[in-house]
Amino acid sequence: MVMLYRSSPVLDVLVLIPIILIVFGAYFVAAAALVNIAGWLALALPVATVVFMIGLLFLLPRGGGSLFPWGLETPAGPRWEIAGLTQLPGTRLTGIQLALRALDTVPPPGSVIVATANSEDLYRQYQAFGFIGGPQHRVHRVAT
Repeated sequence: MVMLYRSSPVLDVLVLIPIILIVFGAYFVAAAALVNIAGWLALALPVATVVFMIGLLFLLPRGGGSLFPWGLETPAGPRWEIAGLTQLPGTRLTGIQLALRALDTVPPPGSVIVATANSEDLYRQYQAFGFIGGPQHRVHRVAT
C-alpha cells in the first residue's frame, strides 16, 4: 500500500476542526441520552476515544524523525506527501515498484514529493531512489 496525497496542513486543519466539533458535540448529546438508558455505555465511549487517541500516537515519527515532512531545506512548490509503504511478505520489491510508478505518474511536474523516514535504513533507501536527504530524516524529490 502506498499513500500519496497533496499535503496542505492549513487546509487540512480548516476542514478537520468543524468535523471534530460535530463529532464531539454528537458524542456529548449521545452520552447524555445514554446515561438514562445505559450508564455503562456512556462510560465506554470515553474509554474507546482514549484508546483511539493512544493508537494515533503510533503514527507519529520515531527515531529522530520530524512531525512535518518538510523544512527550510525543501524546495518551494506544491507538496505531495508519500507515506505508508507496506507490502505482503514474499512479494519482494513490489511495494517499492508501486511507489516509484505512483511518483512518476501522479504528482504533476514541478511538485515536491516529501516524506519522513522512520529509521536510518529507510532514510538511506529513500536516498537510493532519488530523494534528497535533509535533517530529522526528512527527504524530498522534485517530480519531473
